[in-house]
Amino acid sequence: MEQILDARLIEASRVGDPIPALRAAMRSIAEEQPVDERTLHEWSCKLRVSGVHAHLLEYTLRTECGYEPVPGAQRVVDWLRAHGDELADVTPVDVRRASLFHSDWSVGAREPIAAKEYADAAAFTARIWRAMHAAGAEAAVGSYDHERPTYGGALFATTGEPRSVHIGVDIFMHAGTPVFAPLDGVVRSFADNAAKFDYGPCVVLEHDVGGGAPKFFTLYGHLDRDSLREVHVGKRIACGERIGRMGPFPENGDWPPHVHVQLIMDMLDFRGDFNGSCRRSQRDVWLSLCPDANLVTRVPAAVWG
Repeated sequence: MEQILDARLIEASRVGDPIPALRAAMRSIAEEQPVDERTLHEWSCKLRVSGVHAHLLEYTLRTECGYEPVPGAQRVVDWLRAHGDELADVTPVDVRRASLFHSDWSVGAREPIAAKEYADAAAFTARIWRAMHAAGAEAAVGSYDHERPTYGGALFATTGEPRSVHIGVDIFMHAGTPVFAPLDGVVRSFADNAAKFDYGPCVVLEHDVGGGAPKFFTLYGHLDRDSLREVHVGKRIACGERIGRMGPFPENGDWPPHVHVQLIMDMLDFRGDFNGSCRRSQRDVWLSLCPDANLVTRVPAAVWG
């Protein structure tokens, strides 16, 4: 039986920043009576919220009702945990055994990085490389699920809450370093996201591992442009096969050379691109949509401190 859309959700969908209002409305509705998953799906399809994908809206409403935000995300996490030893290294360095430096960009870091420091890629790179060499490290890494100072540039400009929680894993090495597929996949999309502070060249793989896990995706950002000349949609990439190479700045979005690796459950119609950070208030939804990428990069927990 079709469920009538609750008027509180309609009203919330019309405010200037609808997601917080929709969450509050859904929470109020769920406190009055349980709402089943089918009803949530129907409501999500009926609501028309500008700038918000219908799937993301559904994941948000599910969260407020106590359901897993993205159905199947935990099954993917469980599969990757069970099969971690079968994965290939994303770079030539075996991060499970190598000496690594944690390049901590988080709010509250011991040596914090101000947003304005992002603007000078050469100086920023030199800072990371000095710290890496002082630590005798083969690579530097940036962690998943931490809040960074507000990113600069028009790409991250917003009138509301900024996207400040990093939802991938970064591995810093020299430009030209090869990037490998951690498991078998197919090229889903690729693009050169050329805006400053964007991904630059980026490749997305789709994975179908079976074992009860749904299909999922991995994203590799900040590559060089030659990497995009070597891929096409539908190309099969074997576990351990090269996807591309880390790009130099400014080609890579004007960042210190590194690869940003991200796990994604639903591409939300993005092609060759995806949000690499989220609002802190939406963290619970986005960490389900983008589970911990360290499940494929496999940096030891001790490195993060």
